[in-house]
Amino acid sequence: LDGGWRIYSSGPGIALALINECLLGMRLGHATIELDPVMPAALSGLRARMPINGHGDIEFEYRLGRRGCGVVALEMGGSPLSFTRGKNPYRDGPALVSLAEFNARRAAGARSLVIQTG
Repeated sequence: LDGGWRIYSSGPGIALALINECLLGMRLGHATIELDPVMPAALSGLRARMPINGHGDIEFEYRLGRRGCGVVALEMGGSPLSFTRGKNPYRDGPALVSLAEFNARRAAGARSLVIQTG
């Protein structure tokens, strides 16, 4: 369940999954958060607020470069957030953030994540 909607079987659930995973590029794994937005550069400045892992809302701010994809930098709570690069055969792969580090930042009071793309 994601936000009360069954992702696999309902229209609203499928729509939420498409927005979260394809447009906003956010996928939650067991040990990582994958960030891989693909959107037009005209949407630079977009802000989205959503709950992550049941611990309250995080505000995502997208600062999009010309290509609108390929994360080049992350900032959480006002300081850089480290990530590794996943694989994608066609473009820059997703940013993989340690869920442990993400949760530690949240515990320290961080409530925003800035995503900068190329």
